[in-house]
Amino acid sequence: VDARVAIVKVVSIREAGAYTFEDLRGQIAGQLQQEKQRARLLEGLRTNAHIEIRM
Repeated sequence: VDARVAIVKVVSIREAGAYTFEDLRGQIAGQLQQEKQRARLLEGLRTNAHIEIRM
């Protein structure tokens, strides 16, 4: 049996409800930026990769 302990600090409390677009705008923008960076990185890796198949 794993014994795990978590220490949590509540920094704010707000009423339950749906998030508005304004609430999530920064998070969405950050995710889109990360996806674009990942796509550029992968494209660069694919462009510079040298793969040779020998049989």
